[in-house]
Amino acid sequence: MAGRGIGGGGGGGGQSTGFVLTSPTLSQGGMFPAELTCAGVDTSPEFDWTAGPAGVQSYALVLTDMANNLVHWVVWDIPPATRSLPAMLATTAMLAAPAGARQLATGGGTAYTGPCPSGNLHTYQFDLHAVDAAMLPSVAANATTTQVKAAVMMHSLAKASLSAQSNAKRP
Repeated sequence: MAGRGIGGGGGGGGQSTGFVLTSPTLSQGGMFPAELTCAGVDTSPEFDWTAGPAGVQSYALVLTDMANNLVHWVVWDIPPATRSLPAMLATTAMLAAPAGARQLATGGGTAYTGPCPSGNLHTYQFDLHAVDAAMLPSVAANATTTQVKAAVMMHSLAKASLSAQSNAKRP
């Protein structure tokens, strides 16, 4: 099922640019497929996006549980020519594809951590930021997902969002 994202202005005083985030496995406002949650194999979804605004030097993807503002996963320093992330990203902190991108999950892990609200219905939002720096400055080696998100927000030119719901629980 094709997903439709929402584009719009971003953190650093950005403007609406037609910047759009989509996924073939997530539909805007729909339910997460089980395989993308703790009820399944908990693999990252595929994402596709349109070019960000002029001045974009990298992209960053942030997954937040909107019910409790918990940042589950962040991928940043995605090269500016990149227009997609494949499903089932590697579980390493530094990604080979897209080259140079880094990732961090809640609790200090490096792999995607999908929804697991233990039977309660939560909304999860993926925000793709067009960033004004090729590499996020001031991200410490021991940074948390919340700290990385704050760094992303400080350098965001524009943001495109896609949200879905889940009530997944571990089997």
